[in-house]
Amino acid sequence: MMPKDDGHLISEPIIDAARARLARDGHQIGIQQVRRAEPDLYYAVCRYAANALGSVEDLPSEVHDAAHRAVWEAVLLALDAYRTAHYELWRDTELGALLARLDPEQAGRLTPSQSKRPRGGDRPNRDFNDGSSDAPPNAP
Repeated sequence: MMPKDDGHLISEPIIDAARARLARDGHQIGIQQVRRAEPDLYYAVCRYAANALGSVEDLPSEVHDAAHRAVWEAVLLALDAYRTAHYELWRDTELGALLARLDPEQAGRLTPSQSKRPRGGDRPNRDFNDGSSDAPPNAP
């Protein structure tokens, strides 16, 4: 199975669904899941957030908490969307059958109509390096 027509695995419907799950479940559950399943990744993200916030020590703790939460929400959104896209990619293969047995809820998240997305020209360019307004500050 090949990636979508534009070569990208992650579509707007996948991102929207991941965002909705994050809003529904809260970021704390996702953080706990990452901590249990991938402790090295958990600690790496915590170190990254702490290093980023270390240079702005004079800000109130509420600002630090909000920034830490934003980092984790971005990580959780990316992990969820990427995981869902891979389940969709491998859905009709033997690997997809194995993945569906490992996590039936994850395998059943997308319907075929949800995985449809506009073709290249109908979708805004979201490359971080193109100077678009969607790019995070100080993106490489």
